Amino acid sequence: MSGHNKRRNSALVYEFLVKHVAKCLVSDDKASSNRALKILKKYYRPGTEVYKEFRLIDSLARTHVSTQAVA
Repeated sequence: MSGHNKRRNSALVYEFLVKHVAKCLVSDDKASSNRALKILKKYYRPGTEVYKEFRLIDSLARTHVSTQAVA
């Protein structure tokens, strides 16, 4: 188990919030969905530190390399 990683945590929080919004929309809980969306819009908007951290870890997670030598 690894220690605290702020960048990875920002990506996890983003994922949890998006999943929560989806769950709320399916269950027609608009109030809870709107609260989570406000959090996303406030902290994950371009220019914020959390957004920059999220973009960094997201790009690392999505990068595909063809060989070990390239990595």
